[in-house]
Amino acid sequence: MNNQVLSMEKWIEYYQKTLEIGTETVDTLRQKYTDYKLREEQWKKSRDYISYLNAQRALENVLGIGKYTMEELAKINRVFCGSHGPLIGSDLDMANSYVRLIESTRSKKPKSGDIIRYTDKYGIYYPNAHIEKVEDDIVNICAEPYVPFIHEEDDGISCSTSGGLWSNLPVENLKYRGTGPKVFQDWGHCGVCANGTIQFEAKVSIWELDEHETPYTTKTHNHIIIWKNRNEDKAYLYVSGMRGWKNELELQAWLLTVHGEVFKKCDDMIEVWYWKQKEVSVSPKEYEALNMEEDTLWCNGLRKCKRLYDEKNTTVITYFVWYWDDPEIEDISKRCERQNKVIELYRSCDGIENSLASRKIKTGAIKPVEIDI
Repeated sequence: MNNQVLSMEKWIEYYQKTLEIGTETVDTLRQKYTDYKLREEQWKKSRDYISYLNAQRALENVLGIGKYTMEELAKINRVFCGSHGPLIGSDLDMANSYVRLIESTRSKKPKSGDIIRYTDKYGIYYPNAHIEKVEDDIVNICAEPYVPFIHEEDDGISCSTSGGLWSNLPVENLKYRGTGPKVFQDWGHCGVCANGTIQFEAKVSIWELDEHETPYTTKTHNHIIIWKNRNEDKAYLYVSGMRGWKNELELQAWLLTVHGEVFKKCDDMIEVWYWKQKEVSVSPKEYEALNMEEDTLWCNGLRKCKRLYDEKNTTVITYFVWYWDDPEIEDISKRCERQNKVIELYRSCDGIENSLASRKIKTGAIKPVEIDI
């Protein structure tokens, strides 16, 4: 057969015909499938790669080869199996058939079921937004989707997805970024019922669109709105949706600790973009080996900590002593009892969170951030 781009259906017809007339056997087709799969990386560089994918999906169909075995599919569908018992052949056939269909119908054009890494104009980054449908050069996306239901269509699949933040975006603005895995689902052999879906994973195309009009995005930074509390009877001078600061010093120390940049929103409100935060619990031995200045954080009380500033990933990594692996004590209750005593030694008496920045502000070693509200 000439190496032209044929649909999976045409390849299926071709391979079934070779079996009928005897030019191929099941064994020779299986060997061909294996040989082609071993050379997949070479095929990816070929202009015939789409044809190769369609041919491989066709062979899987003709030979009954699928992505999943029954055991592999059961592992990722424990909820279904726990509610309805073991999977059956129709569940496996459905999952493998959908995987073949999805992967054989992807292209360099956006399609239903693809992933889009979307950043909106407010700087909010959605790494796994879902393309629901494509119509008239517009993609309809769900920024934060649940696992989509899918159905077979003439040119691939259609989706039915729940979730939030729906948008319509021009196809021409999307940039192709390769392929990646995505989970889909459909009803299993029990039909529509509680915990009745079968989930499976397939490779789809990945797209990207960045529309942000902000200084940073949540791909690299965190974001918060802080307003000044002007009530006379107040416990906190500055508040946000996630926390409060009792006075100017507390807020300034926090801003310097998290590498926050302030942007004024209005007379009583500021917008802050700050580095990503990561907390890592370590053993006392690991903690003492860290060559960093000591600081404080709130974690079931005020605790000592040390912070690493990862400029490449704009991340503040906070290390503190918490429960750790100790193979010498197998009994978990005895291990915790002993470690509780050690953990208590790492409580702080400084009386304030982010005490390192607070001291530096008080002594004039660093300048406070301009807030102006």
